[in-house]
Amino acid sequence: MSRKEISKIILILRTSYPYAFKDMGEEEITNMVELYEEMFKDNTYEEVSRAIKCIVNTNEYMPTIATIKTKIYELKQPKQESNSELWDSLLNAIGNSSYHSEEEFEKLPLLVKEYIRSPRQLQEMATMPSDEIHTVVKGQFLKQIEVIKQNIKENNIVGKNLLQEKGYIQLEEVID
Repeated sequence: MSRKEISKIILILRTSYPYAFKDMGEEEITNMVELYEEMFKDNTYEEVSRAIKCIVNTNEYMPTIATIKTKIYELKQPKQESNSELWDSLLNAIGNSSYHSEEEFEKLPLLVKEYIRSPRQLQEMATMPSDEIHTVVKGQFLKQIEVIKQNIKENNIVGKNLLQEKGYIQLEEVID
């Protein structure tokens, strides 16, 4: 986003939350513009302004950068399948993976692929006893899928570039 667009965002916030700006001097506002410019460099003006407009409609207090980034993330996400729907897709893939594990792996939702990691794992699961799949594997899956969802959400909110700059991740570690 350009500095001019950031200034428009600050103006929306300033108009919506005048109490938050009442004791702010020009230097503080300039610092705020610079901070927003850095924090939202990977976002478009449309994304940020849409998120702020949603927040302004529902929050009486000035949002933090984290609140705005979370709202941007939420607005960008398609409706996710429930954990039970994800489990059903894995269970179906396991049932067909004795001989077709690669094809079944490719059909899985991205979150389930992240959990399974490889067609070989699907093939190994296909050889497990049914009661073990419906108890042990299901329990592990339901716990892990929440962790995977949370990690993906945090990576997307913080931003791939920021995590890379800090040396925390490699590009291929983040799922879009």
